Amino acid sequence: MKIKRAGAIFLIAAILFTTLGAGADELVAQAATGYGTATVRVLATTDMHGQSVRLNYDSGVEGEGSLAQIAGIIKRLRKQMKYGTTVTVDCGDNVYGIGSESIMKGTVSGAEYMYEEMAALNYDAITLGNHDFDYGADYIKKSLSSSGMSSKVVLSNVVDAKTKKNLYPSTKMITRTVTTTTGKKRTIKIGFVGAVIPSLTSKTDGMSNQTDSDASDISSLVTHVSWKGIIETKDIVSSVQTQAKALKKKGANLVIVLAHSGIGNENYKTMDDNAGYALTAIPEVDAVCAGHTHMNFPSDDSKAEPYYDYSETDGDGLMHGKPLIEEKDHGASLGIADLKIGFSQWGTPYVKSSSARIRKIKSSDKEDAQILEINQKYNDQYLKIYDQAVTTTDHETDNYFGMIEDNPLIHLCNAAKIEYGLRAVQNLDDKYKNATVIAATEYQMAGQDSSSNYIKVDGTVHVKDLLNLEAFNQQRAKVYYMTGAQLRESLEWQVGRFFETTGTEADTEGWDEETKSLVDQGLKPVLSPEHQKNGWKGFTVYDGIEYVVDPSKEPRYDENGNQISDSRRIISLTKNGQPVSDSDIFVLVSKNISSNTDPVFSKYANKQLLVSKTAHISSMLENYMKLQTVNDKLQMAVDGNWKIAFAEGTDYVIKSASAASDVAKTKTWYQGEIPARNGYTFYKAALGNANENVDRSGPFVVASPMETRITGDDVRVRVEANDISGISKIQYIGGTYSVNDPVWDASAIQVNDNDIDISENGTYTVRAVDTLGNANVCYVTVNNIDRAVSVAPTLEKLTNRTVTINGKASSFADVHFEVSGETYDIKADENGKFTTKIAPPKAGDVAELYQVDLRGRKSSVVQIAVARTGADTPEVNDITNTTNAITGLYDDDSQCTIIAVNGKTVYVPKGSANTYKESSNYKSSQKVVQCSFNRTGDTFSLSTPIPLAGDKFTVYGMDWIGRLSTKTNKTTQDVAPNQPRLMSVVAEEGMVYGRIPEPKADSYAITVTASNGATYTGTAASDGHFGVLTDILADKTILSVTATDIVNGASRTSAAKSITAKTYLSFIKDFSDGVTFNDITDEDTALSGEIENGDQGTEARLLMTGQRIRFGEEGTGAVIDNNGLFSYQLTSPLSYGTEVAVVVRNSDHSMASVNETKVKEALPLTPTVEEGEDISTDTDQITVIGNRACTCVLKSGKVVKKTTYTEYREGEGGGYVYRITLPKSVKKDGRTCKVYLENSSGQSESYYFTMWDE
Repeated sequence: MKIKRAGAIFLIAAILFTTLGAGADELVAQAATGYGTATVRVLATTDMHGQSVRLNYDSGVEGEGSLAQIAGIIKRLRKQMKYGTTVTVDCGDNVYGIGSESIMKGTVSGAEYMYEEMAALNYDAITLGNHDFDYGADYIKKSLSSSGMSSKVVLSNVVDAKTKKNLYPSTKMITRTVTTTTGKKRTIKIGFVGAVIPSLTSKTDGMSNQTDSDASDISSLVTHVSWKGIIETKDIVSSVQTQAKALKKKGANLVIVLAHSGIGNENYKTMDDNAGYALTAIPEVDAVCAGHTHMNFPSDDSKAEPYYDYSETDGDGLMHGKPLIEEKDHGASLGIADLKIGFSQWGTPYVKSSSARIRKIKSSDKEDAQILEINQKYNDQYLKIYDQAVTTTDHETDNYFGMIEDNPLIHLCNAAKIEYGLRAVQNLDDKYKNATVIAATEYQMAGQDSSSNYIKVDGTVHVKDLLNLEAFNQQRAKVYYMTGAQLRESLEWQVGRFFETTGTEADTEGWDEETKSLVDQGLKPVLSPEHQKNGWKGFTVYDGIEYVVDPSKEPRYDENGNQISDSRRIISLTKNGQPVSDSDIFVLVSKNISSNTDPVFSKYANKQLLVSKTAHISSMLENYMKLQTVNDKLQMAVDGNWKIAFAEGTDYVIKSASAASDVAKTKTWYQGEIPARNGYTFYKAALGNANENVDRSGPFVVASPMETRITGDDVRVRVEANDISGISKIQYIGGTYSVNDPVWDASAIQVNDNDIDISENGTYTVRAVDTLGNANVCYVTVNNIDRAVSVAPTLEKLTNRTVTINGKASSFADVHFEVSGETYDIKADENGKFTTKIAPPKAGDVAELYQVDLRGRKSSVVQIAVARTGADTPEVNDITNTTNAITGLYDDDSQCTIIAVNGKTVYVPKGSANTYKESSNYKSSQKVVQCSFNRTGDTFSLSTPIPLAGDKFTVYGMDWIGRLSTKTNKTTQDVAPNQPRLMSVVAEEGMVYGRIPEPKADSYAITVTASNGATYTGTAASDGHFGVLTDILADKTILSVTATDIVNGASRTSAAKSITAKTYLSFIKDFSDGVTFNDITDEDTALSGEIENGDQGTEARLLMTGQRIRFGEEGTGAVIDNNGLFSYQLTSPLSYGTEVAVVVRNSDHSMASVNETKVKEALPLTPTVEEGEDISTDTDQITVIGNRACTCVLKSGKVVKKTTYTEYREGEGGGYVYRITLPKSVKKDGRTCKVYLENSSGQSESYYFTMWDE
């Protein structure tokens, strides 16, 4: 019956296939197996950056997406799944920005809210991104644990640098029971493996709890500690490949990779950060969820386009036939990968097909109530932070038209950066210290996504307004230098790309419907289609220079920084009205520059970074605004340092918020309005007004105190001012005054060389006037002068590898420095600079630094933690030429060890060779030798060969990742003769040859002690060479050899050198060439042979029968001629089998040749037969007489008979008697027989006889 059922099934399948055609494959398979199919849907998020709800906590702006919106979509997709299952995953970078930092600092209570919300959404697996480690490994572990997400983490390529164990599980596997399309229940085992970019280890670990002096500041000063030596990362592809194979071996039906890594290059290189494409090529991988590069894939976004050109990417975005999904950052999209699962006839799941897509989040996507509820307790706390007032203004301020005119808020952002930059470069080289400091700020709110996304300050500046201007976003100011040529090219991309090329509007594709209708009417949009549609976020304004943009010129660069023309839109670039040359040097203060923020300058940025560790830019802005607040009002101005050269007689339209109408009507260019959708309005503008090019703005002026710590000295204030018309004068006065106050003509003080020396605490007003009489003021407060104290000195750096400290103090001050139990007193020079050599301090120790100035005033004590940049430096004992170990004291971490370098040989503890070879210190020319190593308490011992007096060693500590300490140089002390160097000892030769390296004495006493207790003595001459005669030794006798000299009447004995005497047979394999023997038999009375290249002076010995005979020694009879032929006359023949050897030494007594021969048997003579001719067919036995005891053979035809002798007969005709009984077969008339003797050397001549019949 079973067979019939099976036949029926296949019959139905055949009918279906015939009826429906080839498209019925799947129905056939289902009919054949009965399992049908199921779908495993992967829902992926990545790079959420704390975007729980639409409000971005870093910028205070409503974002384009959020986890709350994605959550609703996830829940709907889960409900829709009928035949299969969904898994929800995340690819990292959730810990981020002000949201996380506030929790870490304790200003916001609770756990990491993103993890708490993911736990509530029941994510199945997550991996970690580089930003998740921003606040340290301990913080992220604590956050995961408190939110219940620890068990969900998979991370295969991050290990503890000391233990080499993974920080988190590499993989996890879940089992899901699914309903298939035929209603069957099947289980699917789904494995997850995680990975993060390998460059994570260039990030930092740890943060201090030190806060800025102003308690209302939204930031904290952060102390960064290198990840190096704390955690290590491994290559993504090899790590995932190993783990994917392991998952499949454990029974996983599917393997899904969660990689905080972008798609990457088509040709992947080991340790590349972005590896998504390469991951899809791993056979065991079924799907890849990527991240880190903030893009949608698959999609029609411009950033995704290049990846469709890869050879293994198809039109649907599958890579190597597998889905790869990556989502834009901040919750802008959800990745969806569908794996259609088939089942074999045994029910085993396999991937039949797959697809991938991106679901972009829209403003109409509602935020999920569950996420909002969780977030509420955090949201309320952040809103309290945002609502904090910073300062007030006397009028409303906005940026509705910031793309065409200077803006006072952006002016303040750049002024705050320059104020910091002037101070930051003071300890750098003169070319940077004296360079013009410029700043760049990009707009974050510029009409993107919503007509409400503009900056508008209503009279009170709140923390939220600061974040609208300078997002928290982990953005700390960076200080770069750049040339005039680089600045020009950067401006071409940063500014020039935003504007539509005048005159090409009608030919431009991409206008939205509203704008196209205006273009058709002859109106000219100011912005290009992309920015007309999506706002001008990212538009960057520079201060400290002057520049003019001509939008009638073609853009030089596209959005991605590719040069697309030779045109230039920057038609004027000056500083104080003078043209900027290509070779001019500028110091730029901005946020971090990457390929996303400036692809043109980013190629130079890392190499031209001057200062990287600073406070948040938003913190700088807050402090600067407070400094510029007079009588509770923030003083704001613009300098009009940049302009757009719009064409005259052209009817332009500017798209901005409808709420900007009243502001627009105050502008001289205003020509009317055209309503637009969604809260926007088109403002008609006559922008090409020649009168607008007249300079009516005062200069850009910033004053920055060079010292902000408590000091007993005057404080120098550096002033920077610039204006297109040039600067005519700079003045200052104590107190706060407006720009046109009469005091400027009455009692103001002229500023020379841009520096002011302030002697009293207070607020000062600085005024700059251009050559046209336009003026601006800024305010600077000095409140750190205390005449009773001295300013605290500073150090450039202090690590456990520091051997010279450099710092700054008051002129001629006495500087006191103490660290790791050592004290140093240093005198500063006239410029306050001080330097001294120090013993390398220990990592983690705290140094103390203070000064006493010429007035006897003591500064506060500065405490500085010693940073670890390698192992601590060991304290090494003296090394002598009698010791076989390097010893000393060492109390660094137990994972640290000791290495010693002698020439090109590096001695390392056993098991440490790879650590050293994988470090940057290893050179391929070095020989790495592993030795015994011991640490007991604070003492160490590293076994090494006994050195020679004068040998130089460089000893280092080495930590667990191969970083070395500072070096300790040691020269081996001469306390005895150097340890003898020995030649190979042949036991039968009975000679111990050697030499004393680098001898200094006229002679040495040599003592050889054998393991059997025997002692032998000899001497070495001034050249150090010696040969000591011993008894003939047993094989494997151990010998110990020392040398003794006398210095200043005292006897000194070297370190003993041991060697094992071996039989000559041990040397034959390697040294047999060079000696040959002539054959010798047991009847010969002489032996002979040849020594290659030998002569009468060759040192060689003949070894035989317990004798050692030196060739050429008088009376021995053993000689070698000048052709190398040797001979020796024996007193009697040697027995058969006797072994005879010759050992030949080179001139330095090293082994040259060893060979042996054995005495052979002499060939027997022809035997005789006593019966002679009387052997007949009646003879039964014959008697054979031979000269040797061997074997006697009778042979006749095929008949062979052998016998041995029976007796020895003395006398004439005697010899060895052999009796042979004749076989019947040979007793025939006329049969010829022969008899001969044979031994190991051959057979004798034969004796023949013929049988006769009597």
